[in-house]
Amino acid sequence: MSNLISTLPIACFPYGVDSQTGVCLGLQLGPYRLLLDCGLADLSCLQESISSPEQSSSEQERPFQPVDYVVCSQAHAHYVRGLAALHQAYPRLPIYTSPATQQLWHHISGDPWTSYCSPLAWNAPFALSPDLTLEFIPAGQLPGAAVCLLTYRVNVDGEMPNIYTVAYVGDFSLTHTRLTPALPIADLKGRPIDLLILKGGYGTQHHPVRKQQDSAFIQTLLRALAAKQSILIPVPQFGLGQEILMLLRTHAAFNPQPLTIWVDEGVAQGCEAYTHILPLLPSTLQNFARQQSLFWQTKRRLQIQKLGDQEPEG
Repeated sequence: MSNLISTLPIACFPYGVDSQTGVCLGLQLGPYRLLLDCGLADLSCLQESISSPEQSSSEQERPFQPVDYVVCSQAHAHYVRGLAALHQAYPRLPIYTSPATQQLWHHISGDPWTSYCSPLAWNAPFALSPDLTLEFIPAGQLPGAAVCLLTYRVNVDGEMPNIYTVAYVGDFSLTHTRLTPALPIADLKGRPIDLLILKGGYGTQHHPVRKQQDSAFIQTLLRALAAKQSILIPVPQFGLGQEILMLLRTHAAFNPQPLTIWVDEGVAQGCEAYTHILPLLPSTLQNFARQQSLFWQTKRRLQIQKLGDQEPEG
């Protein structure tokens, strides 16, 4: 790491690092300035720090861009909610993300940046410039979430080029979920990574295996229902809410329960957005969706409906 810093101008600027302020990081990699996500609810701190510098006469002929590239790693609101304002302020600023992230957010918001941005295929290095590439690897946390690999080559006369790689990832999962395969660690093996930038809310905890977590969660819900308690589960718009709905409607101990699960408007919109990206979801889920709705259920004892829908008769 010290060798990298001594040979390559590199700096990271944290404009926001949590769900309240939003996740947004500035990265200086050699001569290139990049923005890693833009989930800021307020862009003022970002705009103040990247205000237009003095420009040469040749630079004045083209519009000022605060950074060279924007990389969007996932569709959670605190990673993307500032992109609409950023695109409005700088409409020519290149934005790169995965196809699933682009489509999920497009179906939720219709923000102009979702039509303008460039979706990149998985595991296919894309040349941002002749000496800088960007590659997305599935992060496994929710559909479209990506590990972002930036590789910068410094050519030296008569010598092999120096290659520097920065890896950036928000939340990720090493375990398969119902909606998303796990992060493929094998795709990262053998890749020298000089700098890892990681944002993970649960990375310091040791978790039980997935089936144990599912079982403990179901048993907690069943005990609460037996005690005639009401249950409120706050979840983000994408990811965990859809995972929980799939678990409840398919779990042998919970599915026979005579009750209705009401899903609020925001999470329901997320569920609808998932139906628009079926070709990007695992094949088992695509097969499931051919037979029945992914999330909604109204003809069994356990019913799952959008909040506000009329309760079915009987």
